[in-house]
Amino acid sequence: MPAIAEPMFPVPMTEMLAIVRHLQISCRCNYLGKRSCTYIYSRGIDSGAMAYQVPRMDDLESRAWLSLVWTTELLPAALDAQLQAEAGMTHFEFIVLSTLRQTKGSSLRTKDLAAAVNATMPRLSRVVGKLADRGLVERVGGNADGRVVHVHLTTAGRRALVRALPGHLALVRELVIDRLEPAQLRAIASALEPIVERLDPHKRTGFAAAQRAADD
Repeated sequence: MPAIAEPMFPVPMTEMLAIVRHLQISCRCNYLGKRSCTYIYSRGIDSGAMAYQVPRMDDLESRAWLSLVWTTELLPAALDAQLQAEAGMTHFEFIVLSTLRQTKGSSLRTKDLAAAVNATMPRLSRVVGKLADRGLVERVGGNADGRVVHVHLTTAGRRALVRALPGHLALVRELVIDRLEPAQLRAIASALEPIVERLDPHKRTGFAAAQRAADD
């Protein structure tokens, strides 16, 4: 009888499950001439299950993937802590204000702003409401359709952004930019840009998307 292959990922199962916590997964490892793993993806009682073979991550793949995972977990928290302590705003609020600042007239339709900052409409609505209460943005009805709401960056919002920017950039440099050589920065950009394109094929997120939406 063939031997049972060793676990497929060189990380604890608890870490692997944390990475894919949005899925219900059971895993069994089989000897198939090479190491592989069968995942059972549960998509609800009525839809049944789908199973297929997933190749094992080698050491380099695992190292790269986990570095990316923990960067996306740790970096936003560090940026958020600095902005809240020094500027009285969250990192997401900073992104919302920065996105508005990049658009023509510093104004954007709510649905376009939500897409540009990768937020659901309920989440954006709550954040815009808090920013409006502090006088940093204002909500304005559209000219052609009163149901269309534009979010406009106020003078106070622009000033708050200007005050927040130096400390934010200093931390970005401390944690990321100044720790890497120019060649490493080029490598990061070259590596991550195709991933961003894969995740956002219609280019709906980011400053460039906001600028296009403002021009429509």
